[in-house]
Amino acid sequence: MRSIFSNELIVCFACLNSLSDHGCRVFLESLLSREELEKIWHFQKSEDQDRYLLAHAVLRICLSKMTGDLSPSQWQFTETLLGKPEIKTHPIHFNLSHAGHCIALCFSLSHECGIDIEPDRQVDDLQLLKQICCLPEELDRIGSNHRHFLQLWTGKEACLKALGTGFSYPPDRLLLAGHSGIFLDRVGTERKQAHFHYSFLEGIHTTVAWIPNDAEPEILIQPLLTFENLLA
Repeated sequence: MRSIFSNELIVCFACLNSLSDHGCRVFLESLLSREELEKIWHFQKSEDQDRYLLAHAVLRICLSKMTGDLSPSQWQFTETLLGKPEIKTHPIHFNLSHAGHCIALCFSLSHECGIDIEPDRQVDDLQLLKQICCLPEELDRIGSNHRHFLQLWTGKEACLKALGTGFSYPPDRLLLAGHSGIFLDRVGTERKQAHFHYSFLEGIHTTVAWIPNDAEPEILIQPLLTFENLLA
């Protein structure tokens, strides 16, 4: 993994089977802060513990490899008032998502960004979820197609995460049109929008979003990370 350049938006993936080796798990645990290690034990299911460990350790490793500024264990994080994680004293933006056995991360020096992933599946309570998060014109587009709904869902969540509101901003007030998410109400003093890129990779719906500025980012989707290339 190389350094990140100013106008890139890099997307990385990792899977839980990376933790099958005990030595790998011990190494990843050594990278986390005391607060992160305590959070792991708040999860009752071992799979949830593993997912949190992998996501936050891989985040630290990627930050170090992309910037060259700090060792993985030295990164310090904070949160905005709306709960979006940020890095103390460093300009790089990041976001992460997880679903099933997969985690996804995105990084940018130039753009606020967000990412969401969902495995392809039949969606429980599809009709209810459509009513919660869709505008009338989006309902017509989706119909009863579960795949179309998951594409729209990841688009909305990625855009909301890029903006920094998450679902504190109602998803049915965010219109997805083309490759833009248009916020129908003002956020603070201005009406904002996000741009996004959708892909369907290995059975995973993946959307990465960013808040536009003077130049659009170059999106680079990386091969699946393994324990070996994380250490390289």
